[in-house]
Amino acid sequence: MSLGKYGGFHVTFVRHGETDLNKNKIVQGQGVNAVLNEKGQAQARALGEYLTHEVYSHVYSSDLLRAKETCEIILSQNDLKSISERLIFDERIRERNYGEAEGFSKEAYEAMIKSGKEKPDGAESLSEVAARAVLFFNGLCDMVYNLKAESVPNILVVSHGRLLATLMTEFSEKFGCSFPPGKLGVVGGNTSRTCFKVQFHKDYGISNCQKPFSKRIQMHCTALNNSDHLSENQINSDNDIDAKN
Repeated sequence: MSLGKYGGFHVTFVRHGETDLNKNKIVQGQGVNAVLNEKGQAQARALGEYLTHEVYSHVYSSDLLRAKETCEIILSQNDLKSISERLIFDERIRERNYGEAEGFSKEAYEAMIKSGKEKPDGAESLSEVAARAVLFFNGLCDMVYNLKAESVPNILVVSHGRLLATLMTEFSEKFGCSFPPGKLGVVGGNTSRTCFKVQFHKDYGISNCQKPFSKRIQMHCTALNNSDHLSENQINSDNDIDAKN
């Protein structure tokens, strides 16, 4: 499928499958490196089966265990299993670092924030999370543009709920991305997927271009936090740690 005269790509962002800490509403962040529970593994298999015939040119995952395991299960179901040999783990798409609050219950974390503390000691701010997520995406765009590929690249990215929710807000507010109906800035369910079509403008590769990066591409979201691949009993109840903050 052509993406216009100057090229572009498709990208699907996926949140990892459920862990026991998700289920029990415990703050994970980066320091609590949990693996998937049985339900989370089933969610990842269901998504992998749903995406069986998708042909991915590039695959990226957070290097945290819950994302790595999700990505590996998805790829194990894919017709092109050899793509797993080219899987890239990237620290920039890790979950938010919650500092001293990692391992806290959701209630304890909310109580800390309501007490007037802007963020836990040692934690990243949401603006810091946004900055590294956008840096990753900028690099993705540069990589595709410099490929000069004959076919349209199709990219899979497996990451984390708060990082992805923050990135979607950036896409809306700074990149002018259009979205289908749905609430931005909230964490999608485990293994939910959000899909985009990205097109380059004619001045994307001009080194002295005065336009900011966000104005040199056009984005359209075709699916937001979609969980159609899951059965009713595989869908999570809310486990968004930051939902009330």
